[in-house]
Amino acid sequence: MISEHLLGSPYVRALSFTGSTHVGKLLARLAADNLQRCVLELGGHSPVLVSEDADIPEAVRAITEYKFECAGQSCNAPSRILVARSIYEPFLAELIEAAETIKVGLPTDKSTDMGPMANGRRIAAMDRLTRDAVALGARVETGGSRLNRVGFYWPPTILTNVHPDSQILREEPFGPILTVAPYDTLEEAIAEANASEYGLASYVFAKSHEVQTQMAKGLAAGAISVNHLKGVSVDAPNAGVKQSGYGYEGGLEGVRAFQNLKLINWNTAAT
Repeated sequence: MISEHLLGSPYVRALSFTGSTHVGKLLARLAADNLQRCVLELGGHSPVLVSEDADIPEAVRAITEYKFECAGQSCNAPSRILVARSIYEPFLAELIEAAETIKVGLPTDKSTDMGPMANGRRIAAMDRLTRDAVALGARVETGGSRLNRVGFYWPPTILTNVHPDSQILREEPFGPILTVAPYDTLEEAIAEANASEYGLASYVFAKSHEVQTQMAKGLAAGAISVNHLKGVSVDAPNAGVKQSGYGYEGGLEGVRAFQNLKLINWNTAAT
């Protein structure tokens, strides 16, 4: 109702929205009637590609910190981990160990590493996605079920052997679930990373500059981070591709989104 009222006004000239792809599309339809410009930063399903020469402890630390700091409730939080087969087993072991050391508890407790989910709907979604994956053959390495306590608590969850038809690989989890799978070639990893309909952020861990460049060029995402996971600085333009939205936030391009450029074509001979 509020959106219909605001976007129904000719005085509103532009819309900037961060949220789900579903809601973003609804707003874009409303904005179309008055041709209001939109900047839409929508859903994500961010992959992390871990090369065989990556620093495993550093990659594990970065992934778990960024993934679980908000219980995975971030559009650009990593959710699909693709690891070179030669280091898959040691990487997975360290990732499980790191996930199991995370203390889930009240946000008011200073010893808490990860707080609750936003509401009961997110708990239901975590349960549905996990059950679907397991039914198709996935293995729960850690977590996998709601914590038995008051509040909306779901533990850090790691799934392996996830079938390609599993909902967790197509639907944005927006929660503390990670899928982990091995790959044999960089081309295979890039293709799998790009298989998602989302393209907000992607992450790469590799020491080789050649590998870094190949991954960065091949990944279909608005932002690529190499050997670290963090948000985009406000002075840098950022945008999603595919179902992750359009229009730039940040940097000069983010300012231009709310400006109309005017071409003034002088006849210099007449002046």
